[in-house]
Amino acid sequence: MGLLRTISPIDGRLLVERSSADDAALDAALDAAVGAQVGWRALALAERVAALHTMVAAFVAEEAAIAREITEQMGRPLSQSPGEVAGFADRAEVMLGIAEAALRPLEPAPISGFQRFITREPLGVVLTLAPWNY
Repeated sequence: MGLLRTISPIDGRLLVERSSADDAALDAALDAAVGAQVGWRALALAERVAALHTMVAAFVAEEAAIAREITEQMGRPLSQSPGEVAGFADRAEVMLGIAEAALRPLEPAPISGFQRFITREPLGVVLTLAPWNY
């Protein structure tokens, strides 16, 4: 297991050092996520949307600290880093605003002798690897 170091591109100082996760830690994190997803799936869509609105608000409330971290870790000018938080919040709120319509069950055109429908349900854990574009 190695060490992960975050070095500031601004002045070369060490910002943080931590051990990388081993296979057991990764398995435990995945198991925890899978376990949490069972409860998440049981929530009504309106409850999931409300929880995510709360999360977005909590993230935005930490805008100054997050902007400083972005600047220290990536070298983005501090005058621009708060825009990252605002951009995230804007995108999240748009997605939350369209969730009900986007996730509504669909009823395809009827066919005699068949009941046709499409439901959209949370099925499991998703890993997203976001690009780093700076």
